[in-house]
Amino acid sequence: MEKFIFIFFLFQVFLFSEPVAKLKEFEVIWKGDEIRIPTVDGNTSQIIKIPAFKKEKDKILCMRFKAYLELPTPGGWNPYLLIEMNGKILDEKTEKGEYRLLNRISPLETKIGLKEWFRNGVILTLFGPGDDKVIDERIINYRDEGYWYLLNINDVANFIEIGADERIESAKENEIKFTNKLKSEWIGGKKNGYGYKGY
Repeated sequence: MEKFIFIFFLFQVFLFSEPVAKLKEFEVIWKGDEIRIPTVDGNTSQIIKIPAFKKEKDKILCMRFKAYLELPTPGGWNPYLLIEMNGKILDEKTEKGEYRLLNRISPLETKIGLKEWFRNGVILTLFGPGDDKVIDERIINYRDEGYWYLLNINDVANFIEIGADERIESAKENEIKFTNKLKSEWIGGKKNGYGYKGY
């Protein structure tokens, strides 16, 4: 049976009026469909295209998604998900030097040591069934976050540019590329074996 990592995307704009961990409401401005990325050669990708976003004063554009390497039970973690937006890798920090992963700023604490969330731009991905209540027992912090990620994409997104006469001068679409860096040979050489799944 083929297994995938499914990724479901919610692009959200919100105000930083309180700590991110306590935010309960987001202004959803785009919602994507489920994406499946099979495990093949470590470079299997899916690309989605989204219209330019409307720029709003004092608001930050973010992408919220759920991603995991699907296994019947929790079974570890590794950096396997690479995300590029408009040709730029979404790595640990934004162009302003701010942490990009808003709901997981400090390293992942586990019973076998600390794990950074990014390695050369590739995001640490948890292995498991995707149920937020079923997380690897060795994970100590961020357990309440489950398999969810919240990324600041304000620095790489294309926004609608309005001229002095209120005409649209530019509205370049956004292209987001998701790549599964896991190679099938690492899991017994089974092509389309384990892959990414998310909401």
